Amino acid sequence: MAGRMAGRMSLYPREPARWWSRADHDTVVSVTQRLLPERVLEFGPGASTLSLIEGEAGAIDCCEDSPDWLAVYQRRIAAIYPGVRMLAYEWSDPISIPALYDSYAMALIDGPLGTERRVAVLEYCLQRCAAVLLPLEEMPEYCGRGYLRPHMLRLAEQFGRQVELIESGPLSGTFALLTT
Repeated sequence: MAGRMAGRMSLYPREPARWWSRADHDTVVSVTQRLLPERVLEFGPGASTLSLIEGEAGAIDCCEDSPDWLAVYQRRIAAIYPGVRMLAYEWSDPISIPALYDSYAMALIDGPLGTERRVAVLEYCLQRCAAVLLPLEEMPEYCGRGYLRPHMLRLAEQFGRQVELIESGPLSGTFALLTT
């Protein structure tokens, strides 16, 4: 399992990324430790994958639509942590990725780049995952600017999900956890 190897060592990057704050990392670690998902579906691997690993997630299937980034994360993450599988996909709406399982305990949506495309990803994950964690990225300086929240609320109602809002800031601002 991917996260079972992390132990108590923090996997947050020594040099913080401008797109993933320590608070974002800690939020994902905390939610993952609370849910202890055996199988996780992630869109947008990278620092968020390390957060899942530190949170002791089981097997993680990471979906990446950029071949260049896929190769980077294959070397930096999947080659080091057993149980992490990197999968290429081509963006489409609706999304189709035949290599994925039919169901997952949890999803983390941190991609693709551009919040507009994440609405289709959220719908895809709600069809397959018991819990979905989505950074809303509503901070004024970030490109999201509140785009995801109304779509998330609409889809949560459509799929009969409970919504828990978790303040993290300063970059993602708020995470939405959608559960059955």
